[in-house]
Amino acid sequence: MRVFGWIVAGFLGILAVITLATAITWYATGGQYLIIRFWAPRMAAVERQIFVQTPSYVQGMQQELDSYHLDYLKAQSKGDTGHMDAIADIVLHRADEIDNSLLSDDLQSWIQHLKAEREAKAMGSETKTSTTGY
Repeated sequence: MRVFGWIVAGFLGILAVITLATAITWYATGGQYLIIRFWAPRMAAVERQIFVQTPSYVQGMQQELDSYHLDYLKAQSKGDTGHMDAIADIVLHRADEIDNSLLSDDLQSWIQHLKAEREAKAMGSETKTSTTGY
């Protein structure tokens, strides 16, 4: 019976050492290795929001959209509606990534114009599909 007691005591001792080692590892890493899947996406989203609000990002986006605006005006003067539609798609997609109030007034009004055109086209296509039955 004493041998059995020593075996149980040895087993419990080993279990205590393993538990202590796990607790120390947990404390040393901040428990991140077990909860990283929960917090990592949230931390990345916050970092992205902070980055998007930095002056360098806003200035770069302003320059990029200004360049697209110039390309759009060139395509418009040539009557190239396909090119205009492609630029409008890109601009509207990029404009969704940033707070438009941070952009210049010219770009804000141009983006609103593009959105209005998109809605008008969408309404026109809905009318056509409802009358043709497709």
